[in-house]
Amino acid sequence: LQTIQQVILAKDAAVFSTDELAQSAQISRVSVRKYLKFLSAIGYLQEDLTYGVGRPIYQYRLVPENANRLDPYL
Repeated sequence: LQTIQQVILAKDAAVFSTDELAQSAQISRVSVRKYLKFLSAIGYLQEDLTYGVGRPIYQYRLVPENANRLDPYL
């Protein structure tokens, strides 16, 4: 969880996908997806579904005012 948090904070509030975060953190996409779902559920991240050609892509963004919601888990 700390590794995921560090990579997210390094993105400087930019929008990112599961694949981008998995590559940056060097963690499997499936594992990263589970973390991102959890972080969205507690309000740490905002999750948006983007439709295009092919399958939809989940994109995430840090919610700065909720940054302290992760503290109890670290």
